[in-house]
Amino acid sequence: MLDRAGQFAQLTSFEIDLAVTVKARSRETPDRPAVPVGRMVRQVAFGSEHTAVVVLSIADYPSYNPEEHLPDLTVVVAAAVYPGLTEAAVTITTGGGA
Repeated sequence: MLDRAGQFAQLTSFEIDLAVTVKARSRETPDRPAVPVGRMVRQVAFGSEHTAVVVLSIADYPSYNPEEHLPDLTVVVAAAVYPGLTEAAVTITTGGGA
């Protein structure tokens, strides 16, 4: 996680709730912005590292439909209660598709 200055946040044995949003683009209009297909809050624990793992399953984005949405999803992760920490986004690919 990065602070507002873009530096690694100094964390040791720290737990935090993360707001996770999964977004998908429509197959019919792929140039339009992705829309949320799932939202959740997950607690993660940091040790001396600057990273933590969030595990998602298909049940976490129930509005995703492989026939209607492209398989590349955007996952946006932000601290649920610390607005000074920068959100992060990553693209994941589902295992199926129409």
